[in-house]
Amino acid sequence: MPAYEEPLPGKWRIALILAIAFIAIYSPLQLGSWELRWQEGRHAAIALEMDVWHPNTVAHGEQIPYAHPFYPLLVALANRAGLPIELALRLVSIISVALLTILAWEAGRRAADIRAAAVAAAMMFSSLVVVEKAMDGYPDFTATLFLISAWLSWFTYGVARGKWNRAWIISFSFCAMAFHVGGWRSVALFLCPLLFMRRPMTVWPKLRKPGFIVGLAILAGSILLWVLPRWMAESETPFRAADMFTDDVGVYFKHLALFPLEIVLRFLPWSILAWPVFCVAYFPLDKNPIFSRFLRTIVISIFFLLWVTPFFDAPRSMAALALPLAVLCGMNYWILARRHGGKIHKVLAVLSYVCAALAAGGVVFYVLPVNLLEKIPRLGKYLGFHDANFKIGIVQSAAAFLLALTIARLSVKKRLKVFEHVLGISVVLALCFWSLHAPYRALKNEKRRLGQAVAKALKTNLKLPADKPLPKTLVLYEGPGIVGLYAPCVYTGVPIRKIHSLDALPPDKKTVYMLALRFPVSGNRSWEYISPKNPKPNDDDPFSYKYKRKRVRFHLLKGTLFERDAK
Repeated sequence: MPAYEEPLPGKWRIALILAIAFIAIYSPLQLGSWELRWQEGRHAAIALEMDVWHPNTVAHGEQIPYAHPFYPLLVALANRAGLPIELALRLVSIISVALLTILAWEAGRRAADIRAAAVAAAMMFSSLVVVEKAMDGYPDFTATLFLISAWLSWFTYGVARGKWNRAWIISFSFCAMAFHVGGWRSVALFLCPLLFMRRPMTVWPKLRKPGFIVGLAILAGSILLWVLPRWMAESETPFRAADMFTDDVGVYFKHLALFPLEIVLRFLPWSILAWPVFCVAYFPLDKNPIFSRFLRTIVISIFFLLWVTPFFDAPRSMAALALPLAVLCGMNYWILARRHGGKIHKVLAVLSYVCAALAAGGVVFYVLPVNLLEKIPRLGKYLGFHDANFKIGIVQSAAAFLLALTIARLSVKKRLKVFEHVLGISVVLALCFWSLHAPYRALKNEKRRLGQAVAKALKTNLKLPADKPLPKTLVLYEGPGIVGLYAPCVYTGVPIRKIHSLDALPPDKKTVYMLALRFPVSGNRSWEYISPKNPKPNDDDPFSYKYKRKRVRFHLLKGTLFERDAK
């Protein structure tokens, strides 16, 4: 009899645990609390200008290179349904993770049993790389959703049922959808594992099927719908615009050296349970060897693709590994827990107490008065949210502390399953993030501050009340020399149009407003400052902004045609 034995979990009990853990980790009520970060501004700008009946990737009146329309389209629909743009961006990503979790559950259940389904679902949404990247308003997990659907449909209809025509058509259709979210990388990620499939899944004999030609035509036609308008407009070369290569050789070799360690760290805490997936001693005990080989081929081929090529944003492209690795861990979990469950619990108990100490620090932070906290070195920057976030912060920190102690004690008494222990640690870390780091991140509102300062200055000039929105007919022009200022412009609340020279300003408009880096010199307009004329950028000035790694000052200007030109 084994030293450690786990009974099968109850279906509804584990489903409830997973649902509660998912909500605790992704905290929808706080998801939109911080301003747009990094490339979120670009996706938001595209979504705000999206025509849902003719989706195109336009921001500030210009075609955005190497952008794809499906993700901004979903964000646009969510935003027009009433969600703030920050929440809409991130919620689409989180919903994609939720759907991937359902796919992981179903794949694990069909391949093995309810235990494998529970482990696969839990690992899918609570791995560090998934939690970290899914909270950003990026299209990666939406692309991964279609990519995983393509792989699973190829296996289900082709390998499992022998209906290869249907398998090729459906999988290539999902790949086409993935292209319209993630671009060329999604196509490369889909095709790469298929090239390395071994019998009975070898693709070469199946290429003669008519369904392969039809599916390939669907993919090619879908890509042409994106490529042809760009070629006809001569605005970009679609392949070159992918920006797939890196010029920094040092960064590439650093990636080669550290990537294997990075992938182990990014899938924590579930990396502790992942090693049996690649242990040959476990292969004879596999309940579904063909499906395991299929998933293992995906994991290994994508791993080496991300490792040796400079074509991918490796941390975000790891999203493609999450579900196959999660299902494999679920399928191998029963034998791992049976052989090493007691030892793993001891390791996890130590981690639980470390997490409890971290959560206790959060409780102390909120309990102590600000005048005492100010005396602690390097803690001053966190005090800005101490009072405003007190109620929810102390509840989350206390809940994390109690949960960490509870799972540690239950594991000692063997009343907690190993995967529940790992999931509990993930939830504790997430609660610590939401109680301390998320409100600190929300304090950084430089982009929102600039956009709102522009809107306030426009209302003052137009003599509008502060609570009244700016007229929809008003257009703010983004002056020459400004590139990629998407996030602050989102917060202005007015349409933005990029111009590359003052001659591009509309000659039929007597008055125009422009955001510029310097005072313009124009022969047919008189210009005046709408924003305050501070000579140098400083941290207290809302028009002072860190742009291209240095702090500069933007100017809001009003340009009026001279009388002779107005006539």
